[in-house]
Amino acid sequence: MDFNYIQTDIIHKYWKTLIRKNISNIQQNKFIKKPYLENYIIELSSILDENILKNKITEMFESNEITNEELYLYINSNIELSLDSKKNIEKFLFENDINNIIFFNISYKIIDYQIKYFKFYNTVIELLFDNKMEDNELYNFILIYIQNKNNYIKNYLKKNIKFNIFYFYVNDLYLSFEWILKLLIEYNLVSNIDKKEMLNLFIKNLFTNWYNIYKKDILEDKVNDKIKNYTINRNILSRILCLPNHI
Repeated sequence: MDFNYIQTDIIHKYWKTLIRKNISNIQQNKFIKKPYLENYIIELSSILDENILKNKITEMFESNEITNEELYLYINSNIELSLDSKKNIEKFLFENDINNIIFFNISYKIIDYQIKYFKFYNTVIELLFDNKMEDNELYNFILIYIQNKNNYIKNYLKKNIKFNIFYFYVNDLYLSFEWILKLLIEYNLVSNIDKKEMLNLFIKNLFTNWYNIYKKDILEDKVNDKIKNYTINRNILSRILCLPNHI
């Protein structure tokens, strides 16, 4: 199955439907942390053209529809930073506005990340896994991603279209996360963080729910059973593509 076709004809069309969501009806997931949201993040998620999106976000900054408080909350909810770094970021955000190019660059990337986070979260929990609170196939996907073993990843990319989608978009989300940290470092708002620690911060935030379960599973010797005996359930994607359960 061609991934480009799935991306443009299914994923992108699905994203346009996210406008139907509101903050109160977004499902919790047992493995992936639910993103912090304002309603405008949901509205912006339906805009797929990057230029149109950037213009819309700029307009929202200019009209004060996006507040400095919200920008700080987005950072605080996604990145575990030292108290000094938090104070630096808070001071910077509350002392500047859209007319400051550094402020705009950081703020735009924060909003862009939050939109991608919202789209990734819903793509995984709704399109791929039908809002199941717990699914051992997703548990296994996250484990493979975190372990980062090339042979395991290549194997799953070959045989499972759901893993292809998960892997592509989680990596895309990480690149946005990395961009934010690089900007914060470049403008001396946080101390230097190497790439390994950036990835750790990303994983720790996004998969914090999964990690708490995983630690308990290790103590109770349940991990092997979970990754060997998970069920590949027929999902929304497989019904759209008219494919069997083993995609």
